[in-house]
Amino acid sequence: MIINKTSPSSIIEAWQKFLNKENISVGTPDGIWGPNTEAATKEFQSSNKLTADGIAGPNTISTASKKGFSMPEAKEFSPVGHTNAIVDISHLNPKIDFNNAKSAGITAVFHKATQSAGKTAFRDKAYPKRHLQAKEAGLLWGAYHFGVAGSGSDQADAFLNYTKPDNDTLLVLDFERATTKGETTMQVEEAEAFINVIKTKTGKYPGIYGGSLLKEVSKGLSNSNLLDCWLWIAQYSSEPKLPNGWSDYTIWQFTDGTTGNGALPVDGIGRCDRDLFKGSKDGLISFWKKHSV
Repeated sequence: MIINKTSPSSIIEAWQKFLNKENISVGTPDGIWGPNTEAATKEFQSSNKLTADGIAGPNTISTASKKGFSMPEAKEFSPVGHTNAIVDISHLNPKIDFNNAKSAGITAVFHKATQSAGKTAFRDKAYPKRHLQAKEAGLLWGAYHFGVAGSGSDQADAFLNYTKPDNDTLLVLDFERATTKGETTMQVEEAEAFINVIKTKTGKYPGIYGGSLLKEVSKGLSNSNLLDCWLWIAQYSSEPKLPNGWSDYTIWQFTDGTTGNGALPVDGIGRCDRDLFKGSKDGLISFWKKHSV
């Protein structure tokens, strides 16, 4: 656990109150991680012979706990006009019980299916079995492909061949910076080629998932087919900022299960990426059915 600018405002505010109590002023606690909070954190770290990096990591939190700091409990995140009923998972979430997750209020699941194509192709081996299990539990199902540099068309074909959409699968291109050794980040033209194949072969545009990279490249988009995709925004804050070209988002990933508001485990899954649908539960179901292939 760390406390930084992406932490829930309640946790930041508790940290600010603790620093003030330690006579390290951050000003009025407001739950916003600004330069005063970062500077005060560094001062606390220095005075306690910790690495002064301005981020309250495990060692800093442990030292602070001995001095009276306590982490406030996270609460479910349910902003007005949203439905908190979606998770996105992969093989990295080892133990899954979809029936328990449904009982806990989950309505829809995204699962990683593929990454890259060709010699570096990755297929999530947990995908096929979990697809069947989720359907048996009565959950909505979605699949995503993590795009990397290379032929967007080949990646789209590999994605479709592996997922075998059954008229009930919501497809998404995960467009973010590559982190796997030996792979580099997908370029806009490669993403456009991917989207073109999905649209041509299924008749529908996929969603596009992204955060900082999508916001960065969106500054140069004009007639790109990326703008025809519904938006799944990733941002661990109280309110997401949109990339250029989109007037709204459909789905908002608000936590990875550790960072962000509502960073709570899900029964049957544990800590995982969690998402809001902008609208009602009925709206979520209608959207899913309309855009699935």
